[in-house]
Amino acid sequence: MQNPLTLLSRSWRQIGALRRATESSGAPVHVLDPDAKIRLDDGLLAIERPDQPPVRLRLPDVRAVSIHGRASITTPCVQTLLEEGIPLVWRSRTGHYLGQTMDLSGQTSRVRRAQYAAQGSMLALDVARGLIGGKIVNMRAVLRRRGADDPRIADAAAFLVAAVRRARHADGLDTLRGVEGAASAAYFACWPALLKGEAATLGFPGRRRRPPVGPVNALLSYTYAVLAGHCSAAALAAGLDPVEGLLHGDRPGRPSLALDLMEPFRPAVAESATLFALNTGEIVAGDFIDSDDGTRLTDDGRLKALHTLERRLDEAATEGQTYRNAIDRLAQSLARALVAGSAEALVVPLRA
Repeated sequence: MQNPLTLLSRSWRQIGALRRATESSGAPVHVLDPDAKIRLDDGLLAIERPDQPPVRLRLPDVRAVSIHGRASITTPCVQTLLEEGIPLVWRSRTGHYLGQTMDLSGQTSRVRRAQYAAQGSMLALDVARGLIGGKIVNMRAVLRRRGADDPRIADAAAFLVAAVRRARHADGLDTLRGVEGAASAAYFACWPALLKGEAATLGFPGRRRRPPVGPVNALLSYTYAVLAGHCSAAALAAGLDPVEGLLHGDRPGRPSLALDLMEPFRPAVAESATLFALNTGEIVAGDFIDSDDGTRLTDDGRLKALHTLERRLDEAATEGQTYRNAIDRLAQSLARALVAGSAEALVVPLRA
């Protein structure tokens, strides 16, 4: 299993974990320290911080570089990452995807022309049906794995089976969004029964996003934000425009197509990672703070969340394929489906 490379602020323990992680090739690098500087040093990727020895990584060991916040990077380093085909992802301090620097020399306009032409068409509806149907199947899998003996969960799981059928026969995007909303409400209503031990004391008032209310919502929002960045990177690599969605409407600053791609991975990756981290005590009440903007993770909490999420991405989605690979494959299959004018090529990972 690949280990995520992460960098926070002034911790020898975290530096040691980062160096050990480089033994596994192609891992992502997350830079969280706002005072960090990223540059090249004799062909190596060097991450420097005040009063700390630099961390140096071989470029073949780096899958992508994500800068969370205001760390700096030199122009020669950016150019080398482009030449090596290593995406440079820009994120806010809270993990939200802001943009990406990547080599576009191999891209063509054919995929994007097909994507724009599909908006509002029956093809867009077919794609959206597949993505939402896959999401609901994966929500049911989460419930069955983590609370199969609870009769409330059994009832919700049965409701989700019917919701899958309704999603796959929805006669329009508004109808499909309604099916997804009802399925999500039934699913999240079961979450208090899925939280075990100390995690059960954190409380869960239902899904609250803007702002996130309580630790569970804060962790969900953070993992969604980071996962959206992975989906945006996959969309770009497949030649797609991550902004112009087929299911999600346009909104300034929102990667709508990436959110489309993320739908089946919300339960399979972000929500499963959230439940695991809370139920095992990897993330605890002390990793959250309340503010005027709702509940948010501390710096240590964000680091723990990244470790948990990246580990989940490297777990098996299907035989011989990790969730990280599955995101790339879904984006590539969507590009093929749009060019072909048929959703039959769409490959949505399901956990039945």
